[in-house]
Amino acid sequence: MDLGHRVFGLMMEEAGAGFVLSNTSKKIYPDVPVILLTAVASATGMDFRPKSTAARAWVKAGTILDKPVRPEQLREDVKKLLHC
Repeated sequence: MDLGHRVFGLMMEEAGAGFVLSNTSKKIYPDVPVILLTAVASATGMDFRPKSTAARAWVKAGTILDKPVRPEQLREDVKKLLHC
């Protein structure tokens, strides 16, 4: 079954819930790329991106994009993650 890719929001019910969802998704489907979308920087002025190598490894997202995301940018990132 081809699962394609996953696109999740970073902020859902709780701050950072997208990080947990990304981690869980990659544990279940390790070969399915994950993209996280976030408006945290524009809404709060804070950069929520994982900074350390260990934090990035735990999140397991292929990329994190700031909202608003241009459709062309999302398509290009999906293509890169799927190696198309």
